Amino acid sequence: MGVNREAAHLSGIDIRRTPFALFVITGVAAALAGAIKASVLDSVVAGTSGAGFELAVLTAVLVGGVALTGGSGSILGVPLGVLFLGCLQNGLTLLDVPTFWQQMAQGSALVAGAALAYFAPRDSR
Repeated sequence: MGVNREAAHLSGIDIRRTPFALFVITGVAAALAGAIKASVLDSVVAGTSGAGFELAVLTAVLVGGVALTGGSGSILGVPLGVLFLGCLQNGLTLLDVPTFWQQMAQGSALVAGAALAYFAPRDSR
């Protein structure tokens, strides 16, 4: 919908039903992801499953080209960021790099993604 609700309404978007539908879709996707995660692990301990994924998600989104300040990004960039981060973690695991250094590499990718988002040329629209 964007920031301007009036413009969204004038372009034909139902501004009352769309946010509700988006929340429902997000909830269903989260439930499906939780079920898949539980099936992979054979069990889930409440409160600890998914701990630490915040850094991975933020890194993938920033490396994918989405600015923290909003207003820019692409649909294709985020999956490419996830693919990059997955390849990085898998490669470091295959090289038997300790977990601490894997997290350091992920943090470095986060800083690099934030720097790219900050210093990238902005549209003058």
